[in-house]
Amino acid sequence: MPKRQPAAETAPAPVSESPTGLPAGPADGVADEVVTAVLTASRLLVSVSARSLAAVEETLTLPQFRMLVVLDSRGAMNISRLGEHLDVIPSTAMRMVDRLAAAGMLEREPDPGNRRQILIALTGKGR
Repeated sequence: MPKRQPAAETAPAPVSESPTGLPAGPADGVADEVVTAVLTASRLLVSVSARSLAAVEETLTLPQFRMLVVLDSRGAMNISRLGEHLDVIPSTAMRMVDRLAAAGMLEREPDPGNRRQILIALTGKGR
């Protein structure tokens, strides 16, 4: 039987670490790109919202603006459902509706499916 040569000892390649303390790899670069993209997108959305509010700054509060956005995106609804979407009690939602209706941004109309309910809808000015 021939003698075996001793195996050459090789040191493992150095492993760099990511900021999380885990070994760095190609996924870390992708994760950084995704984080950067999400932060950029969120900053742009905040900017668009700020510009939209600035255009109507004298007449609208942020909660009132949220109400208009909910009605624009989800359509006319009764006061209870509107309060649920805004996470406020119906009396608070009704005060907001009263102010926006006085400003000509909302209108109240009877619900054709239920005569006991009133639907809150946007007007052209509210849109």
